[in-house]
Amino acid sequence: MNTKEVFWRMLPYYMNIARMNQTELGKAVGVSKSTVSCWMSQKSFPEMDTIQKIADVLGCQTDDLLVEQATTVRETIEDRELRRIWGGSSVQAKKAALAVLRELAKEES
Repeated sequence: MNTKEVFWRMLPYYMNIARMNQTELGKAVGVSKSTVSCWMSQKSFPEMDTIQKIADVLGCQTDDLLVEQATTVRETIEDRELRRIWGGSSVQAKKAALAVLRELAKEES
């Protein structure tokens, strides 16, 4: 699968995880809804600097949008959600979430 095909397949996937629609993504990236619609309908492909903005907004890496990966290597949806909420890498996000849970457990004791 080539880079464009991976992008066209993965963009809706990561938009769904981020719970973003075309209008919201367009505003966050600085393009129109119709531009996002063209990406979604495989009529156009964004420039690399725009792909970086898309990845930043969706909380993923550019490789997640451009490089086909085996599902066993991909982060789980839960990892993506943690990254979206806590930022950083999946490991950093998990550590932050665990720290909060530990503090909450201490307060309960």
